[in-house]
Amino acid sequence: HLSIRRQRQMCIRDRDSLLDLSLRNPLINFRDRATNLKLLVPSQALGDLEDYLQNDVSFILTHGRVGADKEGKAVVLNDETDRGEASQKGEAFYINSLTKQIIHANMYPDSLVLRLRKIYSAAKTFQEETGSNGLYLALGTLTWKASSSEVQSPLILVPVTLTAKNRNKEFHMSIEESGVTPNFSLIEKLKQEHNLKLDGLAELQTDKFGVDVEATLEYVRQTLVNAGLNDFRVDGTATLGLFNFSSFRLWKDMLDNWNKFERNPLVKHLIHTPTEAFADPCTTEPIEDLDRLIAELPIPADGSQAQAVASAIAGKTFILQGPPGTGKSQTITNLLAKALDDGKRVLFVAEKKDALDVVKVRLDQCGIGAFSLDLHDKASTS
Repeated sequence: HLSIRRQRQMCIRDRDSLLDLSLRNPLINFRDRATNLKLLVPSQALGDLEDYLQNDVSFILTHGRVGADKEGKAVVLNDETDRGEASQKGEAFYINSLTKQIIHANMYPDSLVLRLRKIYSAAKTFQEETGSNGLYLALGTLTWKASSSEVQSPLILVPVTLTAKNRNKEFHMSIEESGVTPNFSLIEKLKQEHNLKLDGLAELQTDKFGVDVEATLEYVRQTLVNAGLNDFRVDGTATLGLFNFSSFRLWKDMLDNWNKFERNPLVKHLIHTPTEAFADPCTTEPIEDLDRLIAELPIPADGSQAQAVASAIAGKTFILQGPPGTGKSQTITNLLAKALDDGKRVLFVAEKKDALDVVKVRLDQCGIGAFSLDLHDKASTS
């Protein structure tokens, strides 16, 4: 019993290693980087911005440097004011800009274009490597102490995309369909370190357009006050940046479905008897007539590849290894096609989207691509 308990504790430790709650995680410690951009949106207009985005309004991102007039009041500096002319003043200018589908950033024009190009490139690379969008508009910031260091953490994250126009000199921001999400990593971090439950953030406050940003931020403020965390501060900010939720979703899935996973013979073996040889419970023998099997496969295969397909169809558990160019993708494609022909369902996973794409192309070439469903997006639940 002690051994089993120890093994289970090791599995729990491995599971929790998926959840990065360290200060390295931008969801916990969001710092100024070349791939994020603070936007000049007044706190009282955050809800309006989210509503516009939810209604498929696209915004042009442009420069808008802030200065002060002779009386010390805030003014916006644009190309005309660079010549010494006064411009519109204060927050009203930025609120009015939203109605014109314009959002300003506190940067010079050339610097802003360079920053947006970096963000655009990083977001494109993230999409290509993971198959999902990692660009978000972070609404609201929690400033607090973590491990004796003051950190800033985003609260509400709206998935967005950037569209480059005019030879990458003009960028438009619009909402992406995966859905607004709270910062689950922060919620878990505060729960573990301060025993603070933020159920009203985990289940975002809503209005008729989507998220009630103002009510959600006010809920967090009041919860912090009630918990006596007076050195925590919620600010109404808007920041464009890259965030990765994949590890949190893996951790949450394992936490919620641990017992289901453990019922799988291979998972059970890895938990309880990882140092022993795996005893495959499958008693079905693979197809012996490999020539007949090869004739049924959509892609030419040799004997070893056909044997792998036959073993998989029989339900055997095994590892198939091979250096580049030995036909692993072809074998996977044949396996998927044969399983489909037998009325079976297959979940094919890969660390990189490129590996998924290679097999997807082969399935399309075989004429069965329409029978596959792409579930790589982090927000997919089907």
